[in-house]
Amino acid sequence: MRLSHQLLAGSALVFLVVLAAVFGSHVGTSRAYLEKQLASHAQDAATSLAVALTASLRDNDMRLAETTINAVYARGYYRRIALLDLNGKPLIEKITGTTAQSSPPHWIRSLFPFETPRGTALVTVGWRQLGQIEVESSPEFAYRQLEDFSAIAALWLTAAYAMTLFLLSLLLRRVLDPLRRIESAVDDIARRHFRQISPLPGTRELRRVVEGINRLSATVERLLDDEALQAERFRTLAYTDAVVGLPNRAGLMVRLEARAEEIRAEAALVLVSIDGLQDFNSTHGYVDCDEMIAALARVIKEVAEDGFCARLQGGCFAVLSYCDEAAARALGDRLRSRLSDTIHALNAAGELDFAIGISSCPVGASPSELLAAADTALAAARHLRLGSVVIDWQTAMPDVASQAWQRRIQRALDEHRFVVAAQGVFLLSSEEGSTERTLLHKELFARLQLEDGDELSAGQFLPMAARHGQLEAIDRVCLQLLFAALGSEHEDLRFSFNLSAEALRRPLFTRWLLDHLAAVGTRARSLNFEVSDCAVQATADELGVFAEEARRLGVSLTIDQFGLSANGFRTLRTVLPDYVKLAGSLIQDVVEGSEKHFYLESVCRIAASLNIPVIATCVERPEQLPMLRNLGVHAVQGNALAPVQAMFGNNR
Repeated sequence: MRLSHQLLAGSALVFLVVLAAVFGSHVGTSRAYLEKQLASHAQDAATSLAVALTASLRDNDMRLAETTINAVYARGYYRRIALLDLNGKPLIEKITGTTAQSSPPHWIRSLFPFETPRGTALVTVGWRQLGQIEVESSPEFAYRQLEDFSAIAALWLTAAYAMTLFLLSLLLRRVLDPLRRIESAVDDIARRHFRQISPLPGTRELRRVVEGINRLSATVERLLDDEALQAERFRTLAYTDAVVGLPNRAGLMVRLEARAEEIRAEAALVLVSIDGLQDFNSTHGYVDCDEMIAALARVIKEVAEDGFCARLQGGCFAVLSYCDEAAARALGDRLRSRLSDTIHALNAAGELDFAIGISSCPVGASPSELLAAADTALAAARHLRLGSVVIDWQTAMPDVASQAWQRRIQRALDEHRFVVAAQGVFLLSSEEGSTERTLLHKELFARLQLEDGDELSAGQFLPMAARHGQLEAIDRVCLQLLFAALGSEHEDLRFSFNLSAEALRRPLFTRWLLDHLAAVGTRARSLNFEVSDCAVQATADELGVFAEEARRLGVSLTIDQFGLSANGFRTLRTVLPDYVKLAGSLIQDVVEGSEKHFYLESVCRIAASLNIPVIATCVERPEQLPMLRNLGVHAVQGNALAPVQAMFGNNR
């Protein structure tokens, strides 16, 4: 029970006891007053009758005496009037019986009984006693008066009680409003939202409590900001070249690993080699050499525009640019022109020269394969002559042209030839050496089934599906397979499904998905949706609306491919997912004590501070598990634990 309800209930009980005591006291006082009035009334009536009956008894006129007594008795205020002789024998006696109609309520008689008062007077002539008159007042009249008074008193006291409780509830609401705001602020802190309570309450004690909560919220937020800054510093140390401020070789490898997960169809990897730097360094010194390298790096960055630039080592630079062959060739020409002009402008034409090699980036190719192809093109450029550009462009997608792929995917959609494979995500045991595996959920992957029964992985057809706007349709088909499975044999399993940015941008799709989630009822709690870090930043508004409704249905949310972007921690604080999945490239070849290890440790610590479990992906070797366990990773996924296996699909 809430504090306000407890205080209101306690106060109501106290007021009820007080009002009951007041009521009882007033009714008791009224009863005593009425009892005295009855006694006085009976005695006055007896005295008056004694005087009135003197003449009748002196003349022995009993008829007149009875008439006199009847006149008084007829008023109805008396229960008994009796005229007694000198021996106490009744000469005239009038007694009224109690009828059901005139009888007072039983509770009045039980709680407030009246002693029937009796008045007596002697009838005398001179010094001679003629008889005695006895009068007993009727208590029914007093009972009726007491009943009326009790009803009126109870009505007024009830009204006062109700008004008091109403005013008390308003007062408690006003007084305890700071507590409600404190409760809301604490709930926000638990949900990893940090805000200040304002305005401050006027009550000194509550004001101090609110100020303490505000300090706590600010402190926790500052600690998280410091953790994020520290993690960003480790990220900079691990993946940034200190001389030119561009990503280093490790940063490029991470980016190329992420490229393997992307579905953009065409990209170019450009390698630029500046030759002669060693002699330049010997002649001019390392300071001038570093300035020269920084100047050339700025030129490469400017020419690359939105491309990803990195310095591999010495005078070797790389550019990852999303473009087709013609745009890649134009990029190479611009680089050659600008580098040549810059070297001449810096008076280093006789000392420095360069070569440029460009290769395509087929979807699904490993970073080492991409670098090898670009390095081959660079070697060819060097072999020709310095200042040359060599481009080696392979078709990014196998098989026929783009339109043929579009028709192939559409036929597969029409003929329901999509199937779903899955890979388990397992909780990481806290005990080192434990072989126990507890399944957290299964991540689902789309597969396109060809006419001959072979299957294509997502990396082979999703780039072309993205180019032709077919991702939403593929998501719908695979989700329909999932919903059908939820209603049948897969009652104990939890599933995780990747949503594309294209689908999230479509209000009709998200509405369709939410309707299906509502239709499956409690089984929606077994679903988890994954959205890549890049897609989260690209669809922040749409994702926020969808996530709010989906979570009300019990669905959880995961940010996938986390840790690569510079805005990742801001995204984490904004979205507050149920899980966060580290990009697979982040845990490859990580040595404990290195900057990469410190960066991962910071990422896991920030996620733990926000109460977000961390999942490590692409775990290919069992020896990686102890390091991940020490980092605080919650769950792991990869071939070291379980391979991708067929799950369910449509039959043709």
